[in-house]
Amino acid sequence: FRFIQSTKLKDRIFAFTSMHKLVVGLNENIEWNNEALHIEYDINTKKWFFIYFPKPFEPIEFERTYAEEQGLEKFRNIIKYLNC
Repeated sequence: FRFIQSTKLKDRIFAFTSMHKLVVGLNENIEWNNEALHIEYDINTKKWFFIYFPKPFEPIEFERTYAEEQGLEKFRNIIKYLNC
């Protein structure tokens, strides 16, 4: 969340957090499973989990797991992929 706020992304994407998850969307009114990227970090395994929901009632477009040190790099790549 801090990374988004510190870049130009703050004007192009929206995000909210829950206790364990960051959800990023292209619209201000983020719908949980509609054009939403869900990001979680597991402190036990030190892994990042990225899941992208393209539309409601559609299959997950991608689901990836990355090592701790890859998290920010992969987030940037996914944002590019989504044309943000």
